[in-house]
Amino acid sequence: MNGRTLLVVDVESLGEKLEAGWTPYVVLITAWSRVSAEDGGLSILVNMLLEKGAKNFVCVGYYSEVLHDEIDEILYECCECSHVEEALKITTTYHDDEPVDDVVSYFIYGTSIPDARSGGLLAIVGEGDWEVRDCLSKHVVKGC
Repeated sequence: MNGRTLLVVDVESLGEKLEAGWTPYVVLITAWSRVSAEDGGLSILVNMLLEKGAKNFVCVGYYSEVLHDEIDEILYECCECSHVEEALKITTTYHDDEPVDDVVSYFIYGTSIPDARSGGLLAIVGEGDWEVRDCLSKHVVKGC
C-alpha cells in the first residue's frame, strides 16, 4: 500500500480506535442505505474527523451522493461558524455507480497523504459492507 497505514473500523468503535497523534487524511465512508444527519450524528463524526486533520472524504454506495451532500453542508456550516474567509481545503467525492473495487483502488492509490508517518487512510464501514471489506483486504494482502 505504498507505505500507507489503513485503519478499518465501524462507526461505533471509531472514537476508541483512532490513536492520539494519528491523522485520518483520507476517509472512506459507506452509504448503502439512506443517510440522515438530522440527529447530529454525522455532524459530530465529520467535525471530529476534521479536528483530527481529515482532508479527503470518499463516499461509496447507493446513497453516497446524499452522504456527500450532507458532508459538504457540514463543511459550509463550519466555514460560516468559524468566519473562515476562504473555503476549507477539503475534498469530497461520491461513487454511487462505480464498482466497489475501483472505488477502493481510488481510495488507496488515487488520494494524497501529506505525511504517511503521521497518518493514513481510514475506512468507516457498516455491518453489511462485506464487499468493501473484502476489497480492502485484497489490496492489503496483495501489498499493492
